[in-house]
Amino acid sequence: MDEAQRAIVAVRVSKCREDMATAREDFERGRFRAAVARSYYAMFHITGAALLTIEVERAKHSGVESAFSEFFIKPGHIEPEYGEIYRRGQRFLTRLERYLREVGAIR
Repeated sequence: MDEAQRAIVAVRVSKCREDMATAREDFERGRFRAAVARSYYAMFHITGAALLTIEVERAKHSGVESAFSEFFIKPGHIEPEYGEIYRRGQRFLTRLERYLREVGAIR
């Protein structure tokens, strides 16, 4: 991994930490949709950072999920439940936002 990739990893780790802190604050203030979204994006950023450490980069959320499974879970580097946590987070956020659009709570 070159210096530029290290810098990108550092930025993604920083984004993850920031998103987690914001998610906690949102949750404590009763902003649950925002807390769910920030929690998911924290997972997205840290997963992207992990992939970049092995020089794998994906732009789409589905690509990050499948690459994480391919390069970390299937070889046994990370337990399968972490892949399931990622999938559930993504699905939950999608369902939550769809529901909130249907009831007119968000656009």
